[in-house]
Amino acid sequence: MKNDLEVGGCVVTTIHVTNQTELDQALHTAPSDTIIVCSGNHTYRIGGSAAVYASGSAIVYASGSATVYAFGSATVYAFGSATVYAFGSATVYAFDSATVYAFDSAIVRAFDSAIVCAFDSAIVCASGSVKEAMACRQDGAA
Repeated sequence: MKNDLEVGGCVVTTIHVTNQTELDQALHTAPSDTIIVCSGNHTYRIGGSAAVYASGSAIVYASGSATVYAFGSATVYAFGSATVYAFGSATVYAFDSATVYAFDSAIVRAFDSAIVCAFDSAIVCASGSVKEAMACRQDGAA
C-alpha cells in the first residue's frame, strides 16, 4: 500500500509491505527517498544498502550494509555491517560487525564484534568478543 504524506511542505512517500515479494518489488522500484515499512507477522530479508522500517511483529534479517529501523515488537537479526535503530520493545540479535543503537526498552543480544550503543532503559546482553558495548543515559553521558 502506497501513501503520500505532506510533512512541512515536503511530500513523503511510504510503502507498506506485508510479504517478501512486495518488499523485493518496493526495494527494486521505489525511489531512494521512499520509506518502506515491513509489518505484520511476517519474515523479511534485506541486504545490500537497503533501508526499511519494521513494525508490529515483523521479523527482519539484515545483511550487508542494510539499515533497519525497528519499532514495537519487531525482531531484527543483523549480520555483516548492518545498522539497526531499535525503539520501543524491539529485539535485536547483532552478529559480525553489526552496529545497534537501542532506545526506550529495546533488547539487544550482541555477539562477535558487534557494536552497541544503548540509551534510556535499553537492555544489552553481550557475549563472545563484542568489541564495544556502551550504555548512555538520556543526557548522553557514558
